[in-house]
Amino acid sequence: MFRALNSLFERGDCSGLHPAGVAVIFALMSVPGSRAQDVSDTDLVPAALGIRSDNAGNSWNIESNGTIGRIGSTMVNSGLALSVDEEKFVSYQPLMTPDGKEFVLRGRTISGIPGLQIQRRIRLSEENGALRYAEIFYNGSTDPLVVNVSLVTNFSGNYKTFLTDRGRTEPVLLNESESGILVLPGATQSTRAFLFSLADSSSVMKPSISAQNRYALSFQYPLKLKPGETQIILHYVAQVVIPQNFDRRNLQKVFHPHSFRENEASVPSSWKDWLANAGGAVRNPAEATIRQGGLWTLGIDPGPRAILAIGEGTRLTGEVDGDAVELVSNYGDVSLEVENLSALVGQNGDPSRPVRIFLRDGQILSGEATSPGLAFAQNGGSRIEIDVKTLDRLVFAESGQDRSWASGTIAMLETHRGDRLKLAGENGALLSAVTPWGELEISPENLIWLGPAKEDSTGYRAELTNGTRCIIFPGVADVVLENAEIGRFDLKTSDIKSVFTPRIQERNRWSSSVGIQASISLDGEQIVVGDIGNTSLPLIAGGNRIETSVSAIRKMRRVAKTSVSPGGIPEDLPGFEIERWDGGVITGFSPVDSLSVEVYGRKWSIPLRDIVHIDMPSPELTPETLAQIRELVNRLGAAEWKVREEATRELGAFGYLAWPVLKRELQSSSDPEVSHRLEQILSLLN
Repeated sequence: MFRALNSLFERGDCSGLHPAGVAVIFALMSVPGSRAQDVSDTDLVPAALGIRSDNAGNSWNIESNGTIGRIGSTMVNSGLALSVDEEKFVSYQPLMTPDGKEFVLRGRTISGIPGLQIQRRIRLSEENGALRYAEIFYNGSTDPLVVNVSLVTNFSGNYKTFLTDRGRTEPVLLNESESGILVLPGATQSTRAFLFSLADSSSVMKPSISAQNRYALSFQYPLKLKPGETQIILHYVAQVVIPQNFDRRNLQKVFHPHSFRENEASVPSSWKDWLANAGGAVRNPAEATIRQGGLWTLGIDPGPRAILAIGEGTRLTGEVDGDAVELVSNYGDVSLEVENLSALVGQNGDPSRPVRIFLRDGQILSGEATSPGLAFAQNGGSRIEIDVKTLDRLVFAESGQDRSWASGTIAMLETHRGDRLKLAGENGALLSAVTPWGELEISPENLIWLGPAKEDSTGYRAELTNGTRCIIFPGVADVVLENAEIGRFDLKTSDIKSVFTPRIQERNRWSSSVGIQASISLDGEQIVVGDIGNTSLPLIAGGNRIETSVSAIRKMRRVAKTSVSPGGIPEDLPGFEIERWDGGVITGFSPVDSLSVEVYGRKWSIPLRDIVHIDMPSPELTPETLAQIRELVNRLGAAEWKVREEATRELGAFGYLAWPVLKRELQSSSDPEVSHRLEQILSLLN
């Protein structure tokens, strides 16, 4: 694995890697722009290190190891120097993207941790005046690693103090709701402060912060890496104008442009499962989509008392009196009890604007509303009658009735109007859809979530329980749905923006069925998981047609979109490499046009030219084969050297078929000789 990853870092090639590492490899090669986009190492050029400027008027001096060098009177002398277990990161052959906006710095081997691969990726965000750092760690050893990652910033003089985004002064640890710190310069330093965004506010991993005599700050992240695992520590640094005062509202304005949530769209999607210090919403695009239209968009955090907002500057606290709000929605008329409301957004004097009602269970309804008898009683002040025609925003006090959107529903549906409705009733077909390869019935039983495709795509992105992630196109027929408050109603499929099921909260559990069905990676970051219907797959190698049984294939990857015939003539056929379970490898072009795959009972036909990579399920070993492998494992501990050597060779001949058994035997072995030989065999299989 170690050799394979070295090859990856040099060529962008991910062959020979364990399935869990394949997606990581593409993650390492991804370079985001305004949207995440992929770039291979062949697209990188030697880095022109030096000073870069952003649109906010800041200058950045990026040095060869990724540290920020001092420029003029800026308060940082050496910023964000990376160390692992107190050994400094040293790069070699610094590269950058052709536009010069992102540096890719490969690290030399850490002497005390030979299996650890490190890469720093530093991207300049010209728009908001910040640098985005991605510290990428890969454990290429067969043992778990526990390391301490340190980021040290030295200042040109004593800094004055530092505050969190919640206003706490000089903490040692960020608390549950905090995400970073603002370092204020001393009297003789710069007029700008340095902002460090260190983790998503909802992340369980946050760094400790240690100060050295006000000349330096160190951020330390504990990192645990399983064998073959990749993790990424993402963080941002910005130079910002020092705010006039440091109340929570002003601090949030300063931190917001540089927060994880504000910048999640620019993070490559292939990175998100490996972000160690990101919250669930950043790692999970479905959760991010849910949050984007939720209560937090009102800009008011619910508290123990109700809050009446009037414009940007006025906030009144108090109590709400009233019984119900009557709503005429696009789906039917409904009476909503005040105790079930979490917020009410009025028309604010604009008669064309619908009233929006946020319920405590995550639903959002809009339409024409009346609120007879609804009033707001200020703390120690007068009583204000609430008229939805003139109301700006009213956020109700927190309540024990606040519930997760996922409770008591088979799915939550969001419309393009911004409404969110919990779906009730029996599990069944939600909507009919087509994919580029065949038809699909979407139901709460097979759906994790679906939402809008990327900006340059049409249709919807759907993620299914078997690991399939692909673009779908819903049918044109109306769907009949049921909601507990409204009852049954009809909805045009064109009105649907997103659908979420409670499974997104356990998304990783449903992320893949590799090992049960074939996992087929396609162009456009799509994955199809299903049963392959072809009995064999032929490749033309050296003018010979070689048939390989599908059951004998471990992996298949595209090596070229077009091939060259034996006579040197380009062929409009994709080139592939097949890796067999017995260790054999075949490289050639495929004369087959398409692959037959069954997905949820539907037959799909996938053109081979669209396929990037296939991971096949592990074949089931017969009892006889299993017994033979275990007998050979026992011989690895024999007294005679010759017997041990023969057993080692014979186990190696089984190839990847023996992988799961050998892995289990290694974990349970107490014999050093047996363990050593098992590690030898497994390393060859990597």
